[in-house]
Amino acid sequence: MELNKICNMDCLEGLRQLEDNTIDLIVTDPPYFEVMTQDWRGNRYEWDKQWTNFREYLDWINEIAIECKRVLKDNGSLYMFADDKISAYIQVELDNNFNLENNITWVKPNNMTLRGWCNFRSYAPITERILFYSQYWDLDSAKIIDDKIKEEHIKPNNPFTKYLRDEFEKAGVTRKEIAKLFPSKNNNLTGCVSNWLNGYNIPTKEQYEKIRQYLNNEYLKAEYEDLKSEYEDLRRPFNPKKNYTDVWIFNITSSLEETKHPTQKPKEMIKRMIDSSSKEDNLVLDPFMGVGTTAVACKELGRNYIGFEISKEYCDIAKERLKNTTKEEKLNEWFE
Repeated sequence: MELNKICNMDCLEGLRQLEDNTIDLIVTDPPYFEVMTQDWRGNRYEWDKQWTNFREYLDWINEIAIECKRVLKDNGSLYMFADDKISAYIQVELDNNFNLENNITWVKPNNMTLRGWCNFRSYAPITERILFYSQYWDLDSAKIIDDKIKEEHIKPNNPFTKYLRDEFEKAGVTRKEIAKLFPSKNNNLTGCVSNWLNGYNIPTKEQYEKIRQYLNNEYLKAEYEDLKSEYEDLRRPFNPKKNYTDVWIFNITSSLEETKHPTQKPKEMIKRMIDSSSKEDNLVLDPFMGVGTTAVACKELGRNYIGFEISKEYCDIAKERLKNTTKEEKLNEWFE
């Protein structure tokens, strides 16, 4: 499928045309079940009313999740927006396919419900949820995971693991012998070498060089930076510009960014996701492209994109927005 194009088609139809294991990041905002049926102007929308019941909606979400899992790379990530009242149900469906990293709360300080809080019979809603998933566990995952995942996924995919195991065997040294090179403050053995050999993390360059010197420079001929580069290519990208928490504060899209879409998400928030969880030239997918905010963010950040949007009107708006979008020479402090 052609890159950097928004296809006017149903998302499932489009997803089924993508090849396996080709997408680096998925950022998407699917319809919410019976939430946006009419906006404050009185305009009516059908996309939240296309299911006969909630179970049918969740089955549809699961069908999308299965296709997203198929096309997402092993080190890929997924962000999905969800209404606060149904996000728990959507999370159950996505948990069957992905590894949950965060359930992010999006706080909207300019939400109109703040003005009419006294009219509610519950606390005024000013939040939405963003479910943040990885395809699999990170290579350096510190989570307690079962032995099957360790043996089948983490250990064989960490390039340091196999290389160190092979070199130690050739040199005739044990992990305990190498571990003595890196004692604790109390001069006790630590588990650092076992962690490397099990694929949970990697040695520092200084530790690698110390082992090489201990082995009289006869082993560990591979350059550390080459192994680390291979490791980073396999690892899930995650590089937030600041020490983010799982609470994000962004105003809802203002009239200055008006594009005739009632649920358009803030571009700066989408850019946070893309910049934190992908690399330049990576491929980003949005199965519900709407008026093209994800595509615009990708173009500004130097990412490729593929998107699907069933509305011809929204596709046309997105194309016009993209015509006026250029790659940023230097990132703005959007993460502030």
